[in-house]
Amino acid sequence: MASDLDSARILRAVAEPVSRASCRALLPRDAPVEVHIDGRTIMRLNTEPDRVAFLKGHRAGVLWMEMLDATRAADGCPANVRAGDVPSEISQRMACLGVGASEPGREIHPPLEANAAAVSDTPVAAAPNVDVSEFATVEALSLPSVYIREPGFEPGTMAALEYDLGWRALAPSWRAVIPVIDEAMWAADPNTALFCAVGRAILPHLATRKEGDIADTICARIVAFHMHAGGLVDCLGNVTRSVERMGEAGEAATVSVIEINDVLVACAGTDWRKSVVGREGEDALTRRREACTEAVTNTSTIAVPAQVEGTTPELQAAAGEDRGQSWISQRLNYLWR
Repeated sequence: MASDLDSARILRAVAEPVSRASCRALLPRDAPVEVHIDGRTIMRLNTEPDRVAFLKGHRAGVLWMEMLDATRAADGCPANVRAGDVPSEISQRMACLGVGASEPGREIHPPLEANAAAVSDTPVAAAPNVDVSEFATVEALSLPSVYIREPGFEPGTMAALEYDLGWRALAPSWRAVIPVIDEAMWAADPNTALFCAVGRAILPHLATRKEGDIADTICARIVAFHMHAGGLVDCLGNVTRSVERMGEAGEAATVSVIEINDVLVACAGTDWRKSVVGREGEDALTRRREACTEAVTNTSTIAVPAQVEGTTPELQAAAGEDRGQSWISQRLNYLWR
């Protein structure tokens, strides 16, 4: 026994810090920040309290912007999210910006799978991973489908679009009696059949202005959001997030910017009906997803050579060499001509 531990070594125990998930948000997370409308500076937020106060005062718009970024398509293909993925992402982004639902003085709505006792009193800035439901604000934007956890209701699907339009159409009938929706009760039975049926019925008949864009701004936002998530448009394409300014010493300096622009609501455009409405399975959202699925399947089963000499432009595109565009992008362009 005395010799059994002769070769043993004593090692110091080292406690490694637990790394937090990266703090990711579309909007600026630090001051100073400029506020723009169509490229014109209308306000300067020089301090952190100024920045946070501005975001709090425009909470719904902030959440809308972060949801657009969280569901932004890549290479024209819908973001690879499952039903119910976005709420956690959004809660983290809002906490990251310092305007999370867990901030002092704000009513807390923990998500169903979270333990309410786990919600900390730690300041939001020090705890960006607080997972607290933003359902109340999302529902106020008439986009409750984001919180549906049933497969097939991912942002940018036809079912999610129909559900939100049905929600918008029926909401006046209960608002006076139930001004606040209980998330837990709703999530237990979101009544997808009813709201989708209503949304499906009214979608082809939404009122439009003379130019062809949707007259009701809430319906326009719903359609725009799901077209954006489905890869048909990019509502963030013209949003400025930074500008170059001359510093005090004459050097170039980059300033963070929050762009306020109505194009975010109207990004569905005037051809939205042609782009979205169609028979079941033939609507543009479904066709886009099917095209992307086919393209991804082909990339995983077809070996694409790295260098192809003496090929035609068509073969070069298939090999992913056409001016930097991915092969999936080329495939989608071909399918959607």
